[in-house]
Amino acid sequence: MAGVAVPGPRGPGLLPWLLILPSLALAGAVIGYPFYEIIRLSLSEVSRFGQVRGFAGLANFQRIATDPIFIDALVRTIPDGVVLTALKQEGETLTLEFTALRTINVENFGGAGPGGSGNNLHGNPNE
Repeated sequence: MAGVAVPGPRGPGLLPWLLILPSLALAGAVIGYPFYEIIRLSLSEVSRFGQVRGFAGLANFQRIATDPIFIDALVRTIPDGVVLTALKQEGETLTLEFTALRTINVENFGGAGPGGSGNNLHGNPNE
């Protein structure tokens, strides 16, 4: 086999990893840096204008967990999110079912499906 790269007995080697390394590094930077910033800012004391003042530790989480307005908003939001997610998933199921039924109807009643000419809309085989 002239001109065809055949992997050795131990597999393809290091070359595939070297070729994919730049994309892995870019994906790591695009995902990793914002994640790092979120964690850093959540553990910091930040002014109203977004300036980091210092390290706050878990005090931010303790303050928000005991805030009655946040707890009230959480209690009102979580059930809405659960219900809306369930409706969205049900809607996608219904959409897929409708698409399947529409495809079946087109194929069985003279549409562009197998055996149909596209002109026979009334199911009459003599037309």
